[in-house]
Amino acid sequence: MMLIPFLLIGYLVYIGINRKHSVGINENQVVERSKPLEIAKVRLAKGELSLEEFEQIKKNLLED
Repeated sequence: MMLIPFLLIGYLVYIGINRKHSVGINENQVVERSKPLEIAKVRLAKGELSLEEFEQIKKNLLED
């Protein structure tokens, strides 16, 4: 009888840990979305893009 509460507590801890890791995945996805804009900024700084091209890329990326 005492085993059931311990199993329940262990299961809840397990779920809590897995939720924490899945939130981290979502944060990484947000970081990956910003990478194209960072690349465009670097290309603008190097002179590979004109300001108009950069603004168009930025507009397209931020629409999603």
